[in-house]
Amino acid sequence: MKIAKKIFVGSIILLLLTPVLVVAEVNDSTHTATTGSNGPYSLGDIYVRHWAWFSHIKARGSRITWDPPENLTFEFNETNGTVWMNFYLTIHHRLAQGVIPILLRPRYTLLDHLWISDLQTDYFDVFNESKCTNPNSFDIYTINLTKDIQTLPLETHGQQKNLTFWLNMGVDGGLIKTTLPDNTIWRFGRFYSNKGVIAINITIVPKL
Repeated sequence: MKIAKKIFVGSIILLLLTPVLVVAEVNDSTHTATTGSNGPYSLGDIYVRHWAWFSHIKARGSRITWDPPENLTFEFNETNGTVWMNFYLTIHHRLAQGVIPILLRPRYTLLDHLWISDLQTDYFDVFNESKCTNPNSFDIYTINLTKDIQTLPLETHGQQKNLTFWLNMGVDGGLIKTTLPDNTIWRFGRFYSNKGVIAINITIVPKL
């Protein structure tokens, strides 16, 4: 009992001594799909099942699977030798087995990061954190990769291009967060839970 009291008091003191940490806002998912389910610009479906870190340590906080689209070749209109892309990725997430300590609630699903790149340029570089609260069924939302967040036009000049779709993903948790120098968010478990989920080639075909 004395040891438990010391740990509790120590935790309170630690929180009081870290003023850079702030209480998080509620980050509910507000994404909308670019096209319909399994549409022509889908990058597939990701299924995330949140697990307790300590009861399933090898899972690193989550079980993540990717259901790819049937076709990884995408056609886009070419204008002045360049293409602006338009994809979406569907996320299904839910709380699963294991006791999640109250200090690690709420839980968030992370895309940390998602890239679509060639050897020189990241045309998409996305960090996304979405709150997960449902233990009974999957909540579904979409991540849109559209012209407004594409970093540069893809130069095609009538030729198809091969790009790589990369996804590093995981979970984090808790009400306490801090904003890092790159404007992404740190919560407990963010870097520990990250795992490579996807690294696959996609083909971009320009339509003249």
